[in-house]
Amino acid sequence: MSDITENIKYRKEILAQKSKLKIRIGQKVRFSDEIRPKYLIGLEAEVKKINPKTIVVNVPNEPEYGKYAGSIRIRCPISLLTID
Repeated sequence: MSDITENIKYRKEILAQKSKLKIRIGQKVRFSDEIRPKYLIGLEAEVKKINPKTIVVNVPNEPEYGKYAGSIRIRCPISLLTID
């Protein structure tokens, strides 16, 4: 891996760890710009569990969430979530 790639990866890990300190169970979070599928960007989810590298969220049962509408216990990396 190049130095730039390693630095980017390291920076994302640090930012994710910093965000994790602020996230609490039951809190509302939003999907960041890096989430895929793109239609989830900016949509809200509720934190159900905090793991060392991931956050488990529940998604509302609304049409804008597409195939994920009403999904429970979705695990996603901390770096893909933002705090309101």
